[in-house]
Amino acid sequence: MSFKMNVVTVEATLLEEMLGMSPDPNIYGEFIAKNAPDSKKMKEEMEALTKDLSPEEAAKIILDKGTTVFPRDEDGIPIMWDFQMKGNFKDVCGMLYRAEGTLSSKFTAYKKKIDGLIFVKPRKIRLLVPDGGKIGECQRPLRAQTARGEITALANSETVPAGTKLVFDIEYMDLKGKAPKIVKKGGKTVKDEDGNIVWTKSEMLETIKEWLNYGAYRGLGQWRNSGKGIYEYKIIEVNMCDENHWN
Repeated sequence: MSFKMNVVTVEATLLEEMLGMSPDPNIYGEFIAKNAPDSKKMKEEMEALTKDLSPEEAAKIILDKGTTVFPRDEDGIPIMWDFQMKGNFKDVCGMLYRAEGTLSSKFTAYKKKIDGLIFVKPRKIRLLVPDGGKIGECQRPLRAQTARGEITALANSETVPAGTKLVFDIEYMDLKGKAPKIVKKGGKTVKDEDGNIVWTKSEMLETIKEWLNYGAYRGLGQWRNSGKGIYEYKIIEVNMCDENHWN
């Protein structure tokens, strides 16, 4: 069975460096693999790991294990996973859901809808570092509250620089009863001056654009609240499935 799928191709360009989101593979199996990839934030994982330790012991563990990196593809190019981009959409929609006048504020049960109706491809989204750019590191304080007091230690992350580009597709299904229609006049399909078929406005597409627009305020990757990972984007192509075509 196949489904009607619309496809938006996006090119995003980082305006600030982005921090890696994946745990160091050397320590993945020890304390993170037990959880789903997006089930907990790093701070919560650290707190669970260190709840019975002294502040000194906990600080050492965080220093040793609080490292996030970029996975590499078969060519050694840093990537982010498709589920990390979908997780970003859920994070952004969760914020905009609380904002007056946004399309996201009407997007009820948004986590289920994003999980089930929106798909990001490819599985491995390449992070194309600009010429002369280098993969670096960022250290920052990480605070956690343990049963024996608050601890402060350094967390470490790989970074890709500003100017890094990522290109990905967003495939989505329209919401029931809100799918765009081909505009017709006098029984004939309306086309624009370039010969493209004119569609009615897609609420789903406009909501996705709203999430992408928010990237200038709330970026990608770790430590987003400090302004890391903010980006600008452009839509390269939009392919709307017509009423008679099934992908």
